[in-house]
Amino acid sequence: FLLYDTNFNRPPTDGIAAVRRAHVTETASEYDPDLATRDYTDGPVGDIRIAGEPAKEMPYTSVSKLMPTQPARRSNALTVTHAGSQYAIRVEYGSAGGNADVAGIIASIRFIEPPLPA
Repeated sequence: FLLYDTNFNRPPTDGIAAVRRAHVTETASEYDPDLATRDYTDGPVGDIRIAGEPAKEMPYTSVSKLMPTQPARRSNALTVTHAGSQYAIRVEYGSAGGNADVAGIIASIRFIEPPLPA
């Protein structure tokens, strides 16, 4: 489970589009160093709410290029914009289960107003 502030003030659809582009260009990044070694299949983009804000989610699977007989890795990309910042969440499911656990974590996310001092 990875949550990070993208430092962009863009709608959630832009965050999902960036994930789709990364899956096509297969350029590794600090957030996903595996991009160049995996083949990706993106699922449909859906509307959700995170901390009361409209958000987007996109499930996807990936298979190792080096060991293609290994089971596909199930993941989910989520983006939400709040108070001028876009937040991205990447979830990797470790087993066939985990959906209910992740849904509970996503439902528990809250934005603190005002932000805590650094």
